[in-house]
Amino acid sequence: MLRIAAAPTQALRYAPRVRRAEALEQIERSMGRIGRSGSSVMAARRRADRAGVDVSAPGMGILGVLERGDTQRMSVVARRAGMVAPLASRELRQLEEQGFVTRSTDGSDRRAVVVAVTPKGRDAYRRLRAASVAAAGDALAGWKASELAELARLLSRLADDFSAARQ
Repeated sequence: MLRIAAAPTQALRYAPRVRRAEALEQIERSMGRIGRSGSSVMAARRRADRAGVDVSAPGMGILGVLERGDTQRMSVVARRAGMVAPLASRELRQLEEQGFVTRSTDGSDRRAVVVAVTPKGRDAYRRLRAASVAAAGDALAGWKASELAELARLLSRLADDFSAARQ
């Protein structure tokens, strides 16, 4: 049975040679910390304030889905944003009221609703992304360019591996 230490020592946290199980535990903990700090309500509020855009974290996720795609059914947007339909519907209603998205009936199925990002919504999303990049830059200000490049490479690989594992 794997025993997990209550708090890893500094030596374990940054040691170049650790056992695979210890490394996986540390990765899981670190991903959780990053996820919690980046997706908190306060972090979303700071990004929105920095961007000068009043959009919630779920709203930003929806804008991202729409910015990367064309007009999409509401159910597809919810799934791609990782949300349940009622939350996505509420967020889309707010985004529509702000002029960031448009909703209409699907021409091929009048029962379905399709959503599209507006130019105002595209601009808001890009400003939010720029604020996120700036926040990451602030957090990683002490890192060398070579360390950032290596982190970017490893995170891309990690994202690819997690995406492949979900399929």
